Amino acid sequence: MSQDEYYNDTERRIDTLIGGNYHIVWREILNAKKEFSTISQDKSEFAAWLNDTYGIKLKLNSQGMLDIDRDITDEQKYLIFLLKHGE
Repeated sequence: MSQDEYYNDTERRIDTLIGGNYHIVWREILNAKKEFSTISQDKSEFAAWLNDTYGIKLKLNSQGMLDIDRDITDEQKYLIFLLKHGE
């Protein structure tokens, strides 16, 4: 793979910056956010809904922004999340 191929699309560029498959995790979370937006418009409820519905607890960094890492609080619910929103 040539160096230029790393910059062909956003996903490949993100992968070169943060490594691993974190862009896939973010895409899955964004898909869940789209699902949430059909249920509620209150963005402050998203983290609680994600934890209650899919067993995913989002983490915040020291500046209060979403962190790449997350905790799986319920593996059965998380499996449903992966089946519904995973690749």
